[in-house]
Amino acid sequence: MNEVGGRGNRTVRALSYLEKRGLIQKTGDKETWVLRQGAFRFFEGMLAIYRKVERRPSQSVLRYLLAIRPFRLQAFLQKAKGEGFTRKEGLRFLKRERQRGYLKEAVILLLGFQTVQIESFRFYRRVKFVDPDEFRSFKAQCETKKLDFMEEEFLVGRYPPALVRRAQRFLEKNDHRALTQSPSTWFFIQEFRKRILSKNESPVYGICH
Repeated sequence: MNEVGGRGNRTVRALSYLEKRGLIQKTGDKETWVLRQGAFRFFEGMLAIYRKVERRPSQSVLRYLLAIRPFRLQAFLQKAKGEGFTRKEGLRFLKRERQRGYLKEAVILLLGFQTVQIESFRFYRRVKFVDPDEFRSFKAQCETKKLDFMEEEFLVGRYPPALVRRAQRFLEKNDHRALTQSPSTWFFIQEFRKRILSKNESPVYGICH
């Protein structure tokens, strides 16, 4: 049982622990252990737990998505679901990223838009960022005039440049083409992202009509 680097001691401790749990026992030569009855069920359970952990999606994917482009809250949660996360897990992830300072938010009021038009070329080109008072005033006018409008929350990741580069390589490697869209739309998407990140306040407010 003599091994290099103290590994022998760790092995002895591990075997001693399993022996105390009644899972293994020594044979007559005291250098060999055999499994006791019921041990297979215990080890199968442990393997099942490890397999479940290994199958869980990595949250790195969610960071990569936010690092590369803005997302509407609901669209991000839908994308996270496609990557294997529940809605609750997606919201919990976003809460942690906010607390770590890696997330900025923008609240955009859309007038005369249908849901399918959000995040279109027209949307990104026409967003106007305003101060909170102007936003509230415009929203109040829409409500008074009973105009049909939507209020959408956008998420923008502000991660270190090294992570952004990893995100770009990951998305290229894993063929997330739908995230980039056409070159012209992609240009306005990135301008939208830069404008939000350049502002000190959070959330940032905007109007699009």
